[in-house]
Amino acid sequence: ATHVDDLEGLAQGRGILESCLPTDEKDVLGWCLQQDRETLLRTLAVLVAGSVDLSHEKGAPADRRKQDVANELATALALDMRAYWTADADYWMRLSKGDLLAALSEAPEIVDLSSDRRDALIKAHAKLKKDDLAAKLGKAFEGSGYLPDLLVTQPAAGSFALTETAANAIAA
Repeated sequence: ATHVDDLEGLAQGRGILESCLPTDEKDVLGWCLQQDRETLLRTLAVLVAGSVDLSHEKGAPADRRKQDVANELATALALDMRAYWTADADYWMRLSKGDLLAALSEAPEIVDLSSDRRDALIKAHAKLKKDDLAAKLGKAFEGSGYLPDLLVTQPAAGSFALTETAANAIAA
């Protein structure tokens, strides 16, 4: 199981819910029917948050299903993982050297270089040991809000609309 450090809010919500809910399960439905919409939504949020486990490694069919559910939930919540996760040294060290070099091509200090200059810089970095390359990537992406594709939330369908200016530009 994955350890999560920021469960204080969930624990508080669970504590409040446990203090309000009847102890006898046959009385729970009656309690629910007496609550306002906001209380029921908070109750549902606590129950769902405590029951959803989307932790996974990679590759297995069950993991792909969990990732699909995680993606759907992230899109529905418009989740921006930059507020909760940063690429640290452990992350960079887990990547293969090829993945590190591919990420380097997206580094803020490299992306605006000419193609020849970027290729030369990546070729020079390919000679580094993996540890040194991972450290360079950590510095290159520090404060950039970098997220690996797995943590990027796709916008919900219909989030973008074609403006009149864009439609005119396409028509021209």
